[in-house]
Amino acid sequence: IMAYFFIVQIITSFSFSRVGFDIANDIYRGDFANFMLKPINYIAMRMAHEMSKNIFRMTLGIVIFGTLLVIFFGGIPFTSWKIPLALLALVLAYFVNVFLVCIIALSAFWIINAKRLLFIYFGILTIFSGMTVPIDLFPPAWMRIIQLLPFPYIFYFPARILQAESWDPFFTQGFLLQFAYSLGLGALTWFMYHRGVRRF
Repeated sequence: IMAYFFIVQIITSFSFSRVGFDIANDIYRGDFANFMLKPINYIAMRMAHEMSKNIFRMTLGIVIFGTLLVIFFGGIPFTSWKIPLALLALVLAYFVNVFLVCIIALSAFWIINAKRLLFIYFGILTIFSGMTVPIDLFPPAWMRIIQLLPFPYIFYFPARILQAESWDPFFTQGFLLQFAYSLGLGALTWFMYHRGVRRF
């Protein structure tokens, strides 16, 4: 569990998204109007800005927690297939998380305080994403339900890949659901954004 915790800290530094607060603030304060005048995609701009920060945070996380992994556990099991798949899982995990955050933040076009919903989301994410403990510790019936939700594919799934010594059939399901959630949530984000712009 300690090795899992160190790995999740590295993953969190990249996959965790704070962009929802920026979006909600832009809408509440009216700063969003400034971005409407520019020839850019607002959501893509916010994501690119955050991803540049997250890459820096992950680099620091690898240095700090990677060193602890080597000292206490001798590193992680290495196989040739693991690194590219782990990087793909990390990118898809970010998309799943950021689209969920964007959907909640974009509700600021219709409700008074979307930030409260963001805090509720982060509370749910902390419990069901494997951010604090592996979801393997949940009762089997709960675990089967949780594995159908988007949350475990943000932190738990990339961590499982990095800790695995061989290919697990669960990884196939994980990638399929990551792709499905990324596309579905991305489409919903696009829809809410364009409806919100018209309302704004």
